[in-house]
Amino acid sequence: MKRAFRLAAYLLAMALLLESLVAGPQAWATPEQIENHQTVPTRTPKPPTPTTAPTPAPRPTSEPQPTAPPQPTAPPQPTATSVATATPAPTGIASAGLSLTLSAAPVQVWSGVTVVYTLTVANLAAVALRDVVALDPLPAELEPGAILAGHNADWQFGTLRVAFAELAAGAQAEVVFTAKVAAGAPAGKVIVNRATATAGAATVSASAAVAMPPAELPAVGGGVACGR
Repeated sequence: MKRAFRLAAYLLAMALLLESLVAGPQAWATPEQIENHQTVPTRTPKPPTPTTAPTPAPRPTSEPQPTAPPQPTAPPQPTATSVATATPAPTGIASAGLSLTLSAAPVQVWSGVTVVYTLTVANLAAVALRDVVALDPLPAELEPGAILAGHNADWQFGTLRVAFAELAAGAQAEVVFTAKVAAGAPAGKVIVNRATATAGAATVSASAAVAMPPAELPAVGGGVACGR
């Protein structure tokens, strides 16, 4: 009986030893345990293998809404192009079309005589001229007289001024005025009266001359005494 018990105990010990060898050294007791005592080798359970969380299924997206077909656009309408016609400035032909003349009567004068002058401003261009001004400053030998005919003319001290806001194409303006030969005008003096007219960048001038007689008139004829 005892022999059978010992044999069973021996077999049990051998089975435990084999199992401990298979399980590894971790089944034995640590050095801190009491000497000559060993714990019963037990199989250390393996930590559970972590499993990845299942990936949530993507949420179903909303069904795409059908897009409306593009509406046909109306063809572009042609735009009307307006051609602006600008009024030409008084340059070029218009400037060259400004004309001024001055005449005097009589041309033989003496002190106290009244001279009649005719001043004519004309637009020979095909377009209107604007801001036309004519000036006639009298020389020292002449004194201002009366304005006999014409418009937009007046005396400014010793200068006759004629002004037009606009002078139509082909039009002309005439001013007739007088001037008296001053007392003491030197004999034989040629009195020159000069006038100017402007329209924009254009400037023209005109002049008229009258003459005083010389101090002594030359002798007319002569006689030759004949004797026998």
